[in-house]
Amino acid sequence: MKIVYYSILVLAIFLTSCGSNESESAASNESESAASNESKSADRAKEMCECLQDAGLDNSITISKLGDRRFQRDLERKMEKIVPKCLLRIVKKMEEEISDLSKNDKKEYTKAFLKACIDTECTDITLDLIPYDLLGLALEEAESEINGQRRYRNEDYDEYYDEYDEIEDAIIELEDALEDYDEYDEYE
Repeated sequence: MKIVYYSILVLAIFLTSCGSNESESAASNESESAASNESKSADRAKEMCECLQDAGLDNSITISKLGDRRFQRDLERKMEKIVPKCLLRIVKKMEEEISDLSKNDKKEYTKAFLKACIDTECTDITLDLIPYDLLGLALEEAESEINGQRRYRNEDYDEYYDEYDEIEDAIIELEDALEDYDEYDEYE
C-alpha cells in the first residue's frame, strides 16, 4: 500500500513542477480546456483505482484481515507486482495530456486529478477501514508521546546545563588556582 501512496505523491509533485513555454490561451479555450482536463484527470483517477482493485483492494478487506501478517504479505506482493506497471502506464498518459499545458493548467489538472482520486471507490474502501471510534484513543496516545518527548528533552537540557555549570565552575577554580600559583611564583 505504501508504494501506491508514494506513487501518487510523486505523480502530483511531477505534474505540478513541469513548466511550459506556451502562452496563455484565450478565455473561451481555457474553460473548454479546463473541462477537458477535469474529464481526463477523472478518467486517470478511475484507472488508478481499477489498478488497485485488480491488485486486491476491495470491500472484503477488514481491519482484522489487515492485522493478519500472511494477508498483509500477500496483498503487498500483489500490489508490488501489479500496481507499478499499471501506474506507469497511467502516468505516461497523464504526461502526454499535460505536455502542452501551461504551468497553471498543469496545476489545475493535478488538483482535478487529486479531487477525482478522492471520489473513487478505492478511497471509500480505504476510509471504511479507519476505526473512527478509536481516534480519541490515538489522539490521547499521540499527546502523551509528545508530552513525554518534551519532558525528556527538558530533562536532557537541564542535565546538560547542570554538567556545563559544573565544568565551568571547575575551570574557574583552576584559573584561580593558576593565578594564585603565578602570584606565589612571583613572590619567590
